Amino acid sequence: VARGLPLHLPQISYYQVSMTVYAFAVVLGIAVVGYRQIIHNGKTVAVIHWFATYAYRAFLSHVFWLQLIWLALAGLPLTGRLVLSWPLTWGVSFATAYLFHRLWSAVKRQIKKG
Repeated sequence: VARGLPLHLPQISYYQVSMTVYAFAVVLGIAVVGYRQIIHNGKTVAVIHWFATYAYRAFLSHVFWLQLIWLALAGLPLTGRLVLSWPLTWGVSFATAYLFHRLWSAVKRQIKKG
């Protein structure tokens, strides 16, 4: 992949028709699965809602944790770093989001009491 300037916007993957179709297909697929879960009272709806609650918060900390985890795994070969960094980053990001939620909820309760 050639890097540099000038950047030709029509060649960027986000602007290509194939990428737009792919993005719509992913959104449609998620919507269909969600619709089927709701209609059939799926057992995973509660789990999906829990993850959805913390997904954006986890996204915000994702880059921070990825940088730290990537540096911590520096001694491993590239494949090992790639394979381990994704689940570790995912798990730590969600754990951080949940922990901050619990801490903030406790602080709010203390403020209301006092």
